[in-house]
Amino acid sequence: MIKIFNIIIYYFLLLNALIYVSWMIWARFIRERTIREIPDYLLTEYRFWILLYICAIYLYMIKSLIKPSKETIIPPEIVDYIYRPLTLLDRVFKYNRFIISYYNKKSQEIVNFLNKLSNKKIILFICAMRIIPRVILSLFLLLDTFYFHKLEIFYKIIFIGLLPFIYRYIKYSIKDIYNYWVEELEKNYNFVFVFEEGHKYEFSRIRDTNAKYHYKKLSIRQFIEIQYETDFDFYLNKIDYTYVGDPYAHDHVVKTYTLKKYNDKDTKLTSKDYDNISELFNKLYPLIMELKIFLNRLKTIEEYSSIKYARTLIYSIYLICWSYILIISFYYYPINLPMFKYFIENIIHYLKIYDKDPFSMLYQHSINKNLITPQSIWSLIKSIFNKIMK
Repeated sequence: MIKIFNIIIYYFLLLNALIYVSWMIWARFIRERTIREIPDYLLTEYRFWILLYICAIYLYMIKSLIKPSKETIIPPEIVDYIYRPLTLLDRVFKYNRFIISYYNKKSQEIVNFLNKLSNKKIILFICAMRIIPRVILSLFLLLDTFYFHKLEIFYKIIFIGLLPFIYRYIKYSIKDIYNYWVEELEKNYNFVFVFEEGHKYEFSRIRDTNAKYHYKKLSIRQFIEIQYETDFDFYLNKIDYTYVGDPYAHDHVVKTYTLKKYNDKDTKLTSKDYDNISELFNKLYPLIMELKIFLNRLKTIEEYSSIKYARTLIYSIYLICWSYILIISFYYYPINLPMFKYFIENIIHYLKIYDKDPFSMLYQHSINKNLITPQSIWSLIKSIFNKIMK
């Protein structure tokens, strides 16, 4: 019964992801958009909330670039849960038994190609896929908003936004194949026996070396992290040693290999047999390390001040344009906002704008009147800004 339930959930998530991806591509890049006059006389409460959401997203992105924070508004666990249908759909396409061998082979070729790229070429790729398309979109949005007073050209070239989307997917796919290969090693190997290079299985070396992980057992992920840090420090001449490791397979892997080769799970294995069992580790481990090096290079390049300044400028233009469209549309074509009253009440209560009763001002307004007064909105904006910049 539990198995049937898991199968139903599995296919439900796949269907959900397929519908969401199809809708997202259609809504953002395919569907025909009507020309929007500015101010928008067709403003509704639904469109009001969409515009407010867009402004909040760009404000948060600008803040993240100007003043990064280790803490995120949404915990990573919740983000993973939200994207689980999409990652599941992606893995079904990539790692099914018909494609996996071809995908692995191509991924290995891509890894070799990536590590041959210079930093200059990576920067050009980021600019071509991520920066330039957004610059074009933001400039035409600015032109449509403040010169033509209608969203027309921006909608006609919005398909350019597909390039940053492709860039994000490429970056995700590199991280995903990295995690997939690490998981494959974890499925087959229990731990790695680590030694200082040139002193394999020399227990007495512990007393005479600065390599604190010599003759230690580490998990696959621990070994990868330590080896990366050690190789980096060795390259910078901070240390004079590196590590090597022998993988130790899980018992079920050893038994399966023995039964398959000798038809007897109790047969004593030779050193060549153990080499064969370690073949997967010796094949994937160098690729994993190369991917880790590239991902860290990419992360460092994305943190370059020139790239961050460009992204901050682009998001600022977006924020100015969408905020202007929201404010000017509401100013000329005010609408009733029943839900906005409760939103303001909860925000004010959360931000503690008022010392006494946070709802006293709002209760003076009828639900059918304009709930946005200069005093409340100005206090709200200041408090939200202070909260975000903390």
